[in-house]
Amino acid sequence: MSVTLVAGNLGLIFLLMTVPLGLRTVTVSRVIKADRQRLWQALWPAD
Repeated sequence: MSVTLVAGNLGLIFLLMTVPLGLRTVTVSRVIKADRQRLWQALWPAD
């Protein structure tokens, strides 16, 4: 009986800890002021 309670509590704590992590995802987008050729060379220097 007590083993199931401990397992249930640990599962509940795990769920409560993981849910806010998904909500806190921050996306960063930046506009780069550069011409297309320079940007292409910066992303793919081998070409």
